[in-house]
Amino acid sequence: MLDGLFQIAVADGAVTADELDYLRSVSDSFGFNEADFRRIKASHLGAEPDDPYAILGVPHAATFEEVRAAYRQLMRENHPDTATNAKSAPREYEHIATEKASAITTAYARIRAERGFLTRAD
Repeated sequence: MLDGLFQIAVADGAVTADELDYLRSVSDSFGFNEADFRRIKASHLGAEPDDPYAILGVPHAATFEEVRAAYRQLMRENHPDTATNAKSAPREYEHIATEKASAITTAYARIRAERGFLTRAD
């Protein structure tokens, strides 16, 4: 049913904020959680630029161990200290690396919270 409503919403080429609010309310009525709604929405509209799973490069169905492994790998590759020292990048790159590391950390924190991992130890 929700898939059909998304198809109707995208039929005119643009999905308005009001349409998304309605689709979210229908999703809530059917008992879908936020992750389910984002997955269904992404299947019709594509991933959102701030989708934490897209940022970490893992599917929404990834296990938490896969999410954690992706986070750790990305941080090894993109941590400002590592990125500027190991790659002999100019110091100006440090700002870019800091922003990227921040986005990776935020994405990981969002997934942890979504899945109920609220303590530091996971």
